[in-house]
Amino acid sequence: MNLAEILNYNEQLYFEHTETSDSQKQINTLHTENDAYVTLCIADKDKKYTKDTEHTWKQYHYKPFELITKLDNIKSLKTNTYISVNSFYIAKRSLNTLRYINALYVDLDCSIKDYNITDDELNYAISILEQDYFNRCIPEPTLIVKSGRGLHLYWKIEHLPKQALPYWTVVQNAIFETLKDFNKDFNILKADKNAVDCARVLRLVGTVNTKNNAVCTLEEVYEENNYTLSEIVEEYFPHINSIKNKEKKSRTKKERKVRALYNIYTLHFARLEDIQTLQELRNGECEGMREFMCFLFRYYSCLYNKDKQLALEETLEFNDKFTEPLAIEEVINNTRSAEVAYEAWEQHMDVDNPKWDKDSKGYKFNGYNYRTSTLVSKLKITKEEQYKLKTLIGKEVKLEKYNDKRKADRRNENGLTERDQEVQDRIDKIQKLKREGLKQTEVSEKSGISLSTVKRHWKKAASWDENWKSENWGIN
Repeated sequence: MNLAEILNYNEQLYFEHTETSDSQKQINTLHTENDAYVTLCIADKDKKYTKDTEHTWKQYHYKPFELITKLDNIKSLKTNTYISVNSFYIAKRSLNTLRYINALYVDLDCSIKDYNITDDELNYAISILEQDYFNRCIPEPTLIVKSGRGLHLYWKIEHLPKQALPYWTVVQNAIFETLKDFNKDFNILKADKNAVDCARVLRLVGTVNTKNNAVCTLEEVYEENNYTLSEIVEEYFPHINSIKNKEKKSRTKKERKVRALYNIYTLHFARLEDIQTLQELRNGECEGMREFMCFLFRYYSCLYNKDKQLALEETLEFNDKFTEPLAIEEVINNTRSAEVAYEAWEQHMDVDNPKWDKDSKGYKFNGYNYRTSTLVSKLKITKEEQYKLKTLIGKEVKLEKYNDKRKADRRNENGLTERDQEVQDRIDKIQKLKREGLKQTEVSEKSGISLSTVKRHWKKAASWDENWKSENWGIN
């Protein structure tokens, strides 16, 4: 019986359960009131892209209820199994398909290679967290999971849309930064710096960690700990609110760092979206720049997701959308430098002390830090295309979009400027009084509008058609 058959076998067993399993509690907590897809990842050592790649995963996508019906069969596999923390609007795990951001999380993993951490040691780690961290510098989690070789902490938050992703990332990173030195308090566990992305999958409770054959277990459930992102920020990370503060002079050094990081996360995400949009605008016909676009996609995906395997998988999917896709091996080998550049960027990146570069007037990092003008030129992005992109925009189009926005901001819901609206209001008042049978002099006296103004708008008002009168005053 293959994996797919096992997953679909004997679903009725679910309905025989009289008690809610811990794995079901995990799913229900993370994905309450959720009609989107949850991704199930199961280790697949047979599927390889190349001879030297690590094993990848077979991915399955279910609605939360559907996934619960398969729990017994999933656990019977006794292999590494993961579920997505957040959920997707179609059966595909990626940032582009993200529908709901459900939670914040941290992965505290065993920092000693081949060390079999004991349950007593994990309990001691939890006691340290409860005493020195929870409700002090970070909120108390909603879920605490023993992963087999560490701890997973989850903070359930009110559903957020994809647009909140950069802000969520800053808060996610703030929690990681708070716990990154946990190793000093308990030298066996260390926060995983790579486990901070929104498309992350973490171990499913009740399944086996094959590194030590330990079962992933649910240690604590605090159902009352349901947060909003703003609540967490206000109570524990108030400096993050600086990203909404336009008064630069009022920001502290710490606040300026947060804004810098927010801008970095936002830029990487926007670059990813722009490259995909460009591919769509050209209907996949990108001859002569397919390899470069794949490289950029893989690089920015690494930077944002902090997951090289996921970045590769998404890059291969991106490549498939060209009218004439590159060979898989060609994509893997010819864009491998994207991973090297990402690793260099990560090594140089200091979240606590980003280095300001006076020459470029920005924060300088290793890796490929392309100027917008360079990418616009290399990708041959037309002016028409630039209007439909977020960041890959030349100075001319950027200025035009800025001026268009200023003009739009000046106009109300009726498409009128403040002055135009004042004129319109006078015309409306004159029209209404005229319909009541008043003469020009009487309209002027009753409205307080000068007689000359009344006379100027008298004919204009009288020329308005019956449809306008019906829609605005109910006059037929």
